[in-house]
Amino acid sequence: LLASSNGDADGTKWFNLAVIHGGVFYDREAWAAAGYGPEDEPSTLEDLMSIARDLTVRENGQMTQAGFCFQGVFRDMIVDLNYQNGQWNFDDTGTRALIDVDGVRESLEFMMNDVLGPEGTCDALIADANWDGMAQGRIAMSYAWNWVGGWLNDNSDVDWGWFPMPAPDGAPAVGRNNVENTFSVNARSSDAEKAVAFDFIEFVLSSDERVLRYVLQSGGVPTKRSLLSDPAVLANPIVARSIADGIVDRTVYAGAVPVAYEAAYDRLRDALTLEGTDVDTALAQAQEIADDRLAGSGFVSIERSYAGAGSFR
Repeated sequence: LLASSNGDADGTKWFNLAVIHGGVFYDREAWAAAGYGPEDEPSTLEDLMSIARDLTVRENGQMTQAGFCFQGVFRDMIVDLNYQNGQWNFDDTGTRALIDVDGVRESLEFMMNDVLGPEGTCDALIADANWDGMAQGRIAMSYAWNWVGGWLNDNSDVDWGWFPMPAPDGAPAVGRNNVENTFSVNARSSDAEKAVAFDFIEFVLSSDERVLRYVLQSGGVPTKRSLLSDPAVLANPIVARSIADGIVDRTVYAGAVPVAYEAAYDRLRDALTLEGTDVDTALAQAQEIADDRLAGSGFVSIERSYAGAGSFR
């Protein structure tokens, strides 16, 4: 499945090294100060937001510590919530994005009201990105993708914990996954150049040490099966938990989604958080951008090959 979108009619052009996905990072010290420990890990969005409200600190009407944020990952968060709601992100042809639909409105209600609302747990000005905010001690709990664990280790002294993104009971998926890959081979290269490029990819893949280094940097689940039980993999708290909970099997892979699709959600974010545009207008604008930019792109989503597809809308 993961390799089915990795090429074209001429064959495979790159290979997957690790599967990554979203989750929730939390500052252990901030949790302890609010009376929480690892045993209090939330299993529902309601539990998550209850803890987030206790972690949120305001002084003189200004938020000084955000309880839960999605700064810098708006589009990743909304796509995860869409899948949790049973909402496909592309139509049944796989070529048209589904943005101006009720399922996305449901996701936005949580993001814009519970998280960013007047009584919410995050202020858009608290930090540009969740990882920066956590490193500065301004965000106690944040949604982000696996790689942020390595970033926090290298750029902060935060004692962080991690757990999977909670999902509603009966949710058909907990979110989306994506892949970290080898270098790709340019289809326009000469046969001789392609041969050299594939030799180099084979060189990378032939070494467990090289692949493992890449896997651990990304915090992803290795696609090379021989590494799944490697001690270094099982020592990584995110990767080990992802393997134990089978998160890869509970997340949806849509294929190599083009930047054109991401631009539509970036426009939605800016319209709602910076410009004060009403939801209906903002969704219509984002849909128009997606329709315009995806048309003729050649992209076909493979999200409906997900094992739990029968539970979606």
